Amino acid sequence: MAFRLLSSAVKLLREPIGICIFDDVPKSIKKLRVVFQSLDLEVLATVGDVVTLNVIKYWRVPDIAIIDNRTLREKKIDTLSTVSVLFKDIIRLHNEPSTISDRSFDSIETATRLVKKGRNVLVVVDGEEDVLAILLILNVDRGLVVYGNYFRNCLTAIPTVGLYKLAALKLLAQFRR
Repeated sequence: MAFRLLSSAVKLLREPIGICIFDDVPKSIKKLRVVFQSLDLEVLATVGDVVTLNVIKYWRVPDIAIIDNRTLREKKIDTLSTVSVLFKDIIRLHNEPSTISDRSFDSIETATRLVKKGRNVLVVVDGEEDVLAILLILNVDRGLVVYGNYFRNCLTAIPTVGLYKLAALKLLAQFRR
């Protein structure tokens, strides 16, 4: 089973709810690092292949990274073979576009549990990974969820605290079985 995004909410998901960084790499990653450190956060999570690769190249390996071996939904890239050796655990799952599968809920919960035990996790998605940022925001404590917002041409960083968790919960309410 899966939860499907209501068609009326598609535009809503394109709007960033966090901190937008409009610089190119590596400057954007340096600013991201400042945000992370200034908020005294503990867990770094990335969503998307290019963001994950840039964070690794210019800063550090994320605690959780979600990739789908694609960029801009069309172009295939081989992120998995490049980064898999950097992660202690790899979780694979299928998630259809504009949905959040039951397996996705379980996988993100498992990933956050493993991070609490000092492990880092790579989640490899067959399908769409973008919407899984919502689950990360809800499940990660004292962290930062980072993804590239293609529609706004920015790097978006969402602290997994307070009102941001409430915003993610409201986004999750835009999905129906």
